[in-house]
Amino acid sequence: MDNKKYFAYIRKSTDTEDKQELSLDAQKRIIGDNAKRDNLVIVKWFEEKLSARKKGRPVFNELLEKLETTDITGVICHKPDRLTRNLWDSAKINEMMEHGKDFIFVSGSYPNNAQGKLMFNISTATSKWYVDNLSEETKKGQEQSIIKGFSPGSPPLGYLTKREYLALTGEETDKREIDPSRAPIVKKAYELYDIGKLSIDGVVEWSYKNGFRGKDTAKRPSGKVGKGAWYNILTNPFYYGWFKWLGKIHKGTHTPIVDYELWERVGRRLKLKGHRFQLLYEFPFKVEQMHCGGCGAGITAEQKFQVICPICKFKFWYKNKRMCPKCKIPLTKMDKAKYLHYIYYHCTRSRFKCTETSVRHEYLQQVFEEAIDKITLPSELGEIFREELKQGFKEEQNLRDVSLQNLNRERGRIQEKHDRLLELYIDQSLDKASYDKKNIEYEDEKQKIEIEIERYKKLDKQWFDTAVLYLELSQSAGKLFKNASDERKNELLNFVFQNLTLKDKKIDFTYKKPFDILVNCQNRTLMLPR
Repeated sequence: MDNKKYFAYIRKSTDTEDKQELSLDAQKRIIGDNAKRDNLVIVKWFEEKLSARKKGRPVFNELLEKLETTDITGVICHKPDRLTRNLWDSAKINEMMEHGKDFIFVSGSYPNNAQGKLMFNISTATSKWYVDNLSEETKKGQEQSIIKGFSPGSPPLGYLTKREYLALTGEETDKREIDPSRAPIVKKAYELYDIGKLSIDGVVEWSYKNGFRGKDTAKRPSGKVGKGAWYNILTNPFYYGWFKWLGKIHKGTHTPIVDYELWERVGRRLKLKGHRFQLLYEFPFKVEQMHCGGCGAGITAEQKFQVICPICKFKFWYKNKRMCPKCKIPLTKMDKAKYLHYIYYHCTRSRFKCTETSVRHEYLQQVFEEAIDKITLPSELGEIFREELKQGFKEEQNLRDVSLQNLNRERGRIQEKHDRLLELYIDQSLDKASYDKKNIEYEDEKQKIEIEIERYKKLDKQWFDTAVLYLELSQSAGKLFKNASDERKNELLNFVFQNLTLKDKKIDFTYKKPFDILVNCQNRTLMLPR
């Protein structure tokens, strides 16, 4: 026995130490002690980090190949389930045993005879059953989680794992809770990409500068989140409250980071071929709300930086210039030069040659201030306006109720068709390819309806906040607008106006309801009760 040489094989399924029965070092130590005790010579160690459930392990295949082509006596392993958990590899081991190769296991060896082979095969079959049963039970648990709205697996960046949530709050949870450090950056990235301020590459650099990092793994520490990972973040339905599992999309119970409309806009933008991004200046009025009255194209904005030379009074664009183009005096030597900064809004001319000219920011500011002033109510009309609001929202509520009923009926109709499709497939009246195609169609239709239903429900929840804002605007709209930040001004414009168009150097618009009622009342005293 002193002259017998053996290979040693150690294996674990994953790179995570706490998920293993014994680590590779522990297996190696136990096998080494056993070989030394029995005077066995180990000529080579084979180490693998891969599941043995399926065939095709490269290190295991190399082991059997060398065992077959050399005079090595056999293989030493910790347990049979470290060597194999599938019947295909078990058959190969049986073939090696037929050729006289020994397989020694520290946990209990099986002699190379009929009884030993039988016991080894029973042990392998038991391991195979254990793996298959564990897989079935895991799938059952996953299906139950999906029914409850919980996504199996690890959540994406922006959400906490159960372990992270426990470490952060000291409390346990089954839900996917929002990560307070990463979620705001994810939401802002969606918004910046949506308005065209950042490209994917820009999002990568911007998020890194703002402290956004990936999660630590066994293979590498946390670091910069790359372009591919950000593409997955911007296309993952998890962020608007749904999740994908095995090719199907399901409604989740976790809190969304973005709404569906924003997610969909970003998705459409990502699919645009040849789309070019620009790092845009944050203009006071959002051009996305305006359109050209001449050609229907969008509106863009640009800045002009000019200076009036104090020597020759020549006005010129001073960016990237060091001196006056006329008198050649350097900018650094200009005494009391007058610097000018203008913002212009004009048609993008993206459809055809549009002749509409631009307007200055100051003009828009003045028009909007005057228009906002017109919706301010005298205090004595506040109660009348409240009644108008109640009536208006009652009508809106009735319309939403009708829409919800129609959506629920449509959802039921699609579910019936889906059930009939499944019955046809079970009865073998429909092939799998046709079933899969229609199944995906019905799942997509149901998802769209669910999103619409959720949108209508959110509108109901926003009723009170909207009503309060209406009343606040009706009493002090002009003052609110003048003192508001640029972001707040844009919110007010979007809330009060619609159909903003630029034509003939003028801005045109209509008031949204119920503000149109206030403006159309030429003589407000007629509204007072007599």
